[in-house]
Amino acid sequence: MGDDTFPAGLLGNYYCFRHDHGLYRSCAVNSHYTFTPSTSSPLDEFTQHLSRALAKTIKRHPPLCYGLLPASKPMGLPARFKRLPQISWKDIISIAHTSEPPHPLHPRSPQHKPIWRLRVLIFRAKNGRTLHEQLCLAAVEPGEQSSVSWPYIVPEDVGRPIAIEDAMAIRPAGCKAFALPGASEDAQGKKLWAGNPPRMPTVASYRSRALLVTVPAERVRGIVETSRRLGITVTGYLHGLVVSFLARAAVTDHRLSIKAGTPYSLRRFSKLPIGEMGNHVSSLTTEWDAALLDRMRDVEEESPEEEELISAIGKRFSTELSTELESIDDDGVGLLRVVENIPDLDVYCREGLLREKAETYEISNLGVMRMNAVPPQTAFKLEALIFSQCGMVTGAPIGCSVVNVEGGPLVITLAWQEGGVDDEIMVGLQGFLRGRLGGWSTG
Repeated sequence: MGDDTFPAGLLGNYYCFRHDHGLYRSCAVNSHYTFTPSTSSPLDEFTQHLSRALAKTIKRHPPLCYGLLPASKPMGLPARFKRLPQISWKDIISIAHTSEPPHPLHPRSPQHKPIWRLRVLIFRAKNGRTLHEQLCLAAVEPGEQSSVSWPYIVPEDVGRPIAIEDAMAIRPAGCKAFALPGASEDAQGKKLWAGNPPRMPTVASYRSRALLVTVPAERVRGIVETSRRLGITVTGYLHGLVVSFLARAAVTDHRLSIKAGTPYSLRRFSKLPIGEMGNHVSSLTTEWDAALLDRMRDVEEESPEEEELISAIGKRFSTELSTELESIDDDGVGLLRVVENIPDLDVYCREGLLREKAETYEISNLGVMRMNAVPPQTAFKLEALIFSQCGMVTGAPIGCSVVNVEGGPLVITLAWQEGGVDDEIMVGLQGFLRGRLGGWSTG
């Protein structure tokens, strides 16, 4: 490999194969900004403002300067990052007015383009979490107001993205072995409800669906207060609500359990700064057995008894997450060790459609994005974020992605592969969360 090309690392290689086989497409963090112009040419002023902020953000964050080359089995090459010689404005930005129909995004060759893109939709002239945070911080910095030249020329000595296995020990010496993920029936004969069987006749036939639940800022405090009263986190509270709904509305076979996936950050172990881009994550799997689901069905919604069960679910989630985090120094990162031990990722991903799903739903909570460094009065202000993922083909059929900007709304995106789980269940879950959290729904 040349100096500008190097392996994408364990997770980069894994996600590349998943993407090539159509099993996992993408995730997105969309944003709502407001811009207050000070001139009679608001669009030009906004474009210059955004141009300067983007150039600063790219310069400060080297991972944004790389494209991704797919793996090549015949040549024995893994997925690789490739330093881009330059980044063109048109490759990362498209701006449209509400009076114009959005222009479709056409597939682009990943070797020659950044692996990220910012799409800006202008709602009238006045008017990936870290990227938006850093972009927003760069946008409000005082300093020179001169125009920025595009394309942005990437320095040859630009820093490289840091793979998780290069930043921490994911398999410490002497740690116990891990098995590959199981199917929907484990060694004890417990069976799992995981939506419909994996199905994707062709890669082109894939469709992802999404619904939104938006909880206004004035109701977010109530969610936090309820969680504290129950002695659980907001993520734990959401687990309790999702289990409450699925037990009654989806799991009709009372012999079945459900399993939840909860991604969590490894930055405290890898020492990757909070403000830097990187895929340093793992995931916790928690099982809610048939007996718990039966108890949930036996109590009334919004009753003290249901609240006790939700509290128990949230506390157990926190306990299991704490236990997993505490074991990392001695036992490593279980999920990453599983991926590391897969002998052939291409075959593993290709055969994914033949395996039963190992999880029911996933809650991925980015938490609260605090913008303490941004002045209260600024022309460029981040109002809200929407975090979404594609519907997973072989992963958890129900995706629940959550993000909240401090002082703004909490937004939940429910995503699923079309056919991966019945639409009625997802619409019902949206309505249930809307009612219990005091939000409104779209989609």
